[in-house]
Amino acid sequence: MRILCKFLPQNFDQLQYFITPITYSPLNNHQKAVQVKNKCYKIIQEAKRSWLNIFFNACEIKIQAYDSQYQNTFLQLES
Repeated sequence: MRILCKFLPQNFDQLQYFITPITYSPLNNHQKAVQVKNKCYKIIQEAKRSWLNIFFNACEIKIQAYDSQYQNTFLQLES
């Protein structure tokens, strides 16, 4: 599932600034540096996925609360 960035909260983009960048740069092992950088990227992506799940769960709870409030108000108006 793809999600447009414009619909996500701004703090999703700031996650990579919370995690300290890894500056592993040995003089003779470029491949290891690339692996470490890729691992850091994967950690950030997994954290963003977790944040997104929490965000959707919070939105779903709000929608359920609004629906319950609507149903209660509707029942009061009917009677």
